[in-house]
Amino acid sequence: MDADEFLRELLTRSVTEVARLLAESPKLANAADESNVDSALLLAVQADSEALVRCLLEAGADVHRMNVAGFPPYRRVRSVAVGQALEEAGADWTSLHGTGALIDAFAANLNLARWLLERGARPVAVIATRCEFDAEVLSVLVSSVSPDEREKLASLPFALDLDTGNAADAEAVARRVRRLLEAGISPNEGSLLQTAAAENHAGVVRQLVGAGAVVDAQDKHGDTALVSAAFEGAVEAVRVLLELGADPDQPTGGGQHAGEAASSFPEIGALLKEWRERRRS
Repeated sequence: MDADEFLRELLTRSVTEVARLLAESPKLANAADESNVDSALLLAVQADSEALVRCLLEAGADVHRMNVAGFPPYRRVRSVAVGQALEEAGADWTSLHGTGALIDAFAANLNLARWLLERGARPVAVIATRCEFDAEVLSVLVSSVSPDEREKLASLPFALDLDTGNAADAEAVARRVRRLLEAGISPNEGSLLQTAAAENHAGVVRQLVGAGAVVDAQDKHGDTALVSAAFEGAVEAVRVLLELGADPDQPTGGGQHAGEAASSFPEIGALLKEWRERRRS
């Protein structure tokens, strides 16, 4: 039996039959199609057959053999049982950075997702956005990721829709922020407040400050929400921040004030002046 025939019939034969074929021709354990897209082990992993995966591995299938796209067979793991078989053969889960295995796991099998994260697989922004900011998905992510990755999660509510390329509307952003907060992200995480202000999501600014965000806090770049909003001409966000107690004279880490940041936006400059005068009276 040649490699092509073996691959065509692999999933239709019993594990006993496959074992017999591999005993007769061990090289079939690493059979791949002509274009090197699919290998015997990859097909078995995708089929989520622990018995077939173990059969191929015992016959010498290489768990690290890359296909033409540069992916190892374990990239398409579907269950913990198959994952354990692959791990015993040396699968390196730290190489999974938001790849198909993680995206599929978060979409359909959170037990597998947790198992992969415990073994060093790292998520990326695409997981939360593809999974529609599902509360349970976010809960797993927030409890599993590093501080730097938590900061990435905090930037996700404002991300473009990956399918359409369009910016999320105000309602979608508010919903995403609410779910992040419910999952355990701090309202002071990263540049969450600064980004909401810069993108003129005035309702989200209220939402975050109401949840405990410090209105004049600086992010790691030294920026405040008010200066960020002023720089972008976000009038409604500036107005809300001032109503919530933002100090128009609070400088950034670089010494810039909101009035300087708003030099191209006379309406914001006038608004800041009005609030300064109110504070003096």
